[in-house]
Amino acid sequence: MTPSLLLSSSLNTFCAMKAPVVILLLVIVLTSCTKADNDNSLNGHTIVEGQLLDAATLEPIAAGIVIIEYGNHRMDTVTDFNGDYRFDFVHKDKYAYYVTATANKYFGNDNVGIWATSYPNGKPSPVQRIELDKVNQTDIKLPPEGFVEYHLKQIKPFNGNIEVRILPYNSLTVISYNGQGLDKYYIDRLPGGTYHRIGCSIIRNNDSLQSLTDTLFVPRFDTLHYSIEF
Repeated sequence: MTPSLLLSSSLNTFCAMKAPVVILLLVIVLTSCTKADNDNSLNGHTIVEGQLLDAATLEPIAAGIVIIEYGNHRMDTVTDFNGDYRFDFVHKDKYAYYVTATANKYFGNDNVGIWATSYPNGKPSPVQRIELDKVNQTDIKLPPEGFVEYHLKQIKPFNGNIEVRILPYNSLTVISYNGQGLDKYYIDRLPGGTYHRIGCSIIRNNDSLQSLTDTLFVPRFDTLHYSIEF
């Protein structure tokens, strides 16, 4: 009976020693799995992907150019038929990376002004900084171009100097016309598919200023004709 008791005692001791080891291994495995699930790092790679869209209609923009800039460097790609683009690159930690876009008959997203809040599908996308070591899902909305054709015409006689001034969109230069009997056309390019405040100032004898303004919808890829008679 003694050998059996010794064998049973040894077996119980072995099982008692083995249980903590199994539990420890299980904890290590679970910890590793949890860490892997929570680690979104791409180990030095960065992915940037999404769609290039019309800000007014959300239609995809094919053949647009999406650009990633970092320092004095850049890379670019062309969007496909569905407006899709994708970058997968090894990044350099010393640089900040930014994504911009351009397309034919669209404004770029590098100068989005206060007018952008009036777009019905959300404002066009500003320049965006890329998060490194991650997958960046970045849709870019560009404003389509539109036009306003001003027709400036004097219909009331005035004995003195008359000057008409227009401040074009996206310009610090004032367009100025002088002279009696003015009958002039001027075309301005603006982001289309939204409302803009447009108009001009009329100055008589260098000191009498009259402002004529309206807030009007500028169509996509088309021209709004705006007549100012004074």
